[in-house]
Amino acid sequence: MSSIPYAPGFDNSLALLAEGYAFIGRRCEQLGSDLFRTRLLMQDVICLRGQDAVALLYGDNRIQRQGGIPHSTLRLLQGPGSVQTLEGTAHHHRKAMFMGMMGEAAQAKLVRHYAYGWQQALQSWQQRAEIRLKDEVPAVLLQAAHAWAGIALPPEQIPRRVTELVAMVENAGRFGPGHWRARWLRQRCEYWARKHVRAARQQPAAEVLTPLARIAHHRDEKGALLPEHVAAIELINLLRPLVAVHRYVLFLVLALHQHPYWENAFRQGDETHLDAFVQETRRFYPFFPFVGARVRQPLTWQGYPLARNQWLLLDLYGTDHHPTHWATPQLFLPERFQARPAEVPVAQGGGSFTASHRCAGEPLTVALMKETVRQLTKMRYRLPPQDLSISLRRIPAMPASGVILSGVSQRRAPHQ
Repeated sequence: MSSIPYAPGFDNSLALLAEGYAFIGRRCEQLGSDLFRTRLLMQDVICLRGQDAVALLYGDNRIQRQGGIPHSTLRLLQGPGSVQTLEGTAHHHRKAMFMGMMGEAAQAKLVRHYAYGWQQALQSWQQRAEIRLKDEVPAVLLQAAHAWAGIALPPEQIPRRVTELVAMVENAGRFGPGHWRARWLRQRCEYWARKHVRAARQQPAAEVLTPLARIAHHRDEKGALLPEHVAAIELINLLRPLVAVHRYVLFLVLALHQHPYWENAFRQGDETHLDAFVQETRRFYPFFPFVGARVRQPLTWQGYPLARNQWLLLDLYGTDHHPTHWATPQLFLPERFQARPAEVPVAQGGGSFTASHRCAGEPLTVALMKETVRQLTKMRYRLPPQDLSISLRRIPAMPASGVILSGVSQRRAPHQ
């Protein structure tokens, strides 16, 4: 049996808060190991990175996600009884419901709503000297997500729903007043979602179901309708990640701005390497930092003993920047995905869509990102002087300025 290296410090919770995305990777480099033991929140935890660690957390049935993240984070990002908290048959059955919403036709429908909303917003942006995309794009994504899901959203409710869903993501890894306010906003959003679930259940299930109707009428592996509050949680878990794509929109603007070769190619309508560009954006920029799990049954992994109930913390950002798996990981190189088209980043988690806890909404995210590139390259705009730095200490990370655009206008003819 090998001994797991131990990171110095009695408890490294404050160090994690101070270092953010770099916390695990920095210690792996210092210790010369892809795993180490430490204490976080006064609990013993083994931190890991790399593709082998991804395979462990997402492919070994002796590992479970339940109990893998702090309750405060769980309550904001997932909610009790949600698909991410389930295991075994219950998880597979619930996950199948979500995967049934993610087909090509569903992606195309969502993209159409998003493109329409972007063009509508562009009419307003053109009338203003400058805009901050961080403040503008969440509402565009929110309206597209609701229209796609089959939810009527009066215009006066848009600011409230945006505030709620963005707050859940922004404060999931924080403590103090901001986190508690986000918990209150989550409760308000759940109350709203329950009303929609209740109304959907009063309607007979149609032959072609909207995502709202699928969730409202879904029956668990035992044939019972989901409790109303669980269905509401799952509805929020469908909408919130789509609004969170706004951070990728900001990253795409940076990637196009800093790599004009790709911007010029896409402006000319050449989408040959659009998927590679989007995947490299997902790999390069910080999105999810970590994912947690627990050991359900004792096992030995690569010569290391893992005891029952051991807390594991997988470094997603560090895995996507692993120095031995990715050549020159500090560089933005879409070419790497042209050479390895079957490989994708673990920015939103790893594993199999059907057999593990991999994010069901990943195909929708990629589709929205591709459409974002199309919309951006149909526009004229400038990036005035601003702070575009991305601090890895901040979770979730985004450009400091929120990405300010000036002189926004529609090009007279696409890709010209």
